[in-house]
Amino acid sequence: MVGLAVRAEAPVAARIRPFAPALVFLAGQALALLATWAVAVPSGWSTWALLHQWDAQHFEAVARAGYTDDTYAFFPGLPLLLRALGMVVPLDVAGVLVSIAAGIVLAYGVGRLARDLAPGRDGLDLVVELVTVWLVAVLPLSVVFLMPYAEATFCALAVWSLVALGRGRILLAAGLCAAAGLVRPTALALVLAVVVAALGCGDRRRAAAAVLVAPAGAAAFLGWVAWRTGSPTGWAERESAGWHTAVDGGASTWSWLRIIAVGGPSVVDVAILAAGAACIVTAVVLALRGSLPAAAYVAGVLALTFGISGVWNSKYRLLLPGLVVGCALAGPLLARLRTPMRVVVLAATAAAGSCFSAYLLTSYPYAL
Repeated sequence: MVGLAVRAEAPVAARIRPFAPALVFLAGQALALLATWAVAVPSGWSTWALLHQWDAQHFEAVARAGYTDDTYAFFPGLPLLLRALGMVVPLDVAGVLVSIAAGIVLAYGVGRLARDLAPGRDGLDLVVELVTVWLVAVLPLSVVFLMPYAEATFCALAVWSLVALGRGRILLAAGLCAAAGLVRPTALALVLAVVVAALGCGDRRRAAAAVLVAPAGAAAFLGWVAWRTGSPTGWAERESAGWHTAVDGGASTWSWLRIIAVGGPSVVDVAILAAGAACIVTAVVLALRGSLPAAAYVAGVLALTFGISGVWNSKYRLLLPGLVVGCALAGPLLARLRTPMRVVVLAATAAAGSCFSAYLLTSYPYAL
């Protein structure tokens, strides 16, 4: 009877395994949402309204009525997805569903990236994958992966592009990069990764094609905005006018660091600095391991985050595309811990990340 039970359980486990990353990701996201709800309810706030704050309203407005002069700063990838799904469900529901779907795609991608980056896995593939997915799902501010924001969609495209680059599929990576260029300007960091990969590609034709394709999405949108506004710098002008964001070589970052040094850092300041440090470590480790395209991508995310002006409190969110790759490095390390210690560490990260998500979403201004 015991033998029959074991044989009966094995097929069940085999059937569940393909869905494990999605289930782990959704479980982590549920914790972030639960923490937000626990803070929101006593204060009389609507959790649903909290998920649709700030930029989410702009993305939904573009999806609903198209671009106006003050919304050109928002790339069209997410609004196009919202508009398509909004033909079936209400637009606010469509925004959350798109992000959840993209988050699941991200979960499978980051699990694959972790397995590709982990040397000598010794049969720990599934553990590595699920631990990594859990880290991403409970990252501080991971609740944004549930919101009508571009982070989940962009991170999914970026991670799968890095997976393709790591496996030598440079044209596929370039295509995903082009798609990411319709979602966020952070795709410039991904273009850098494709260029670095192209430099080491033995096939010059494929390398040249990849370098041309990778920036096509972002270039198409920026060109369209230039045509609509009558200015070749139309997008940059709207971004600067609406959000005071412009390339300044890190001057605003240096100014904030001096303010923090004098007045002392807030919790969010500490989180931003810690996230920046984590991305630096990630880029260095990737470079030392020979994963130069991925290292270039993370370095690009750092440069785009700290090399421009803008709202300081949102810098942590801008670093999420780099932190996701950092999770792909941390996952294999945690997977090798003894099970009791691993459970403690993962529980602690979930508690810290979920509480931080709730805090930023309900209590901290302009964090998103």
